[in-house]
Amino acid sequence: MFYRMAIAMDVIVTGTEELLAALDKLPATARAAAVRGITRATTLVWRESVKNAPRSPTAAQKARFTRKTRRDTSARRKATAHTRAKPGGLERSISMDVNASAIAGAVFVARNAEAGKYAKRIHDEKGASWQNRGPGTIAKGPRADELFISRALEDNRPKIDAIMAEEMRKVDL
Repeated sequence: MFYRMAIAMDVIVTGTEELLAALDKLPATARAAAVRGITRATTLVWRESVKNAPRSPTAAQKARFTRKTRRDTSARRKATAHTRAKPGGLERSISMDVNASAIAGAVFVARNAEAGKYAKRIHDEKGASWQNRGPGTIAKGPRADELFISRALEDNRPKIDAIMAEEMRKVDL
């Protein structure tokens, strides 16, 4: 493996330490290529994590799934109300960081982010603290579920390897 990537919530994926030691000895062009590769790979995992993250239902979805009759619920609240639920907080909270000096990338949810208080629970504890996928997550599709960051990394390993190999080929490695 040609990469080292840290993932939030105590999941760390590491490439071979010998490769990192060899990268330290290589010229600046190879180091720059490795950083470009890590940046591209981290961006790919970040995008996939956002696609895989569960989402809260909108007011219309909630009304549709909880009501026994299908009646219009839009007239109950002004369109400019400030207290409306804002689905997608977990998606907006997923962040990425690339450390060029350590040649490492991370995809994470910060504790002070909008979803920081419950992101670990949603990521790791399906079956323990929550079981069912809600209407917002169902509407998002079958990919949206627990372990959204870990699955984004595991599902894209071949692409990440290809990205790193391509960047290394650019500098004839």
